[in-house]
Amino acid sequence: MEKSLNTRLPLVEREDVPIDARPAYEHVAQSRGGRMANVFKALADSPGALEKVAAVGEFVRFRSTLDPVLANW
Repeated sequence: MEKSLNTRLPLVEREDVPIDARPAYEHVAQSRGGRMANVFKALADSPGALEKVAAVGEFVRFRSTLDPVLANW
């Protein structure tokens, strides 16, 4: 786990994710072009929270009727 100077929570890298939590981690990374943003790495200590927050983001960005400028803000 990496701890950035600007974070209070550890940033969980893929290799540090427990096996049972990897599907959630992989789904988030894959839905974002293979890139895992630090905010999601910080949430990866709690796979349930990671899945819920990522689902809200996916809905807003890809399934809502919001103007794309607002959806990606």
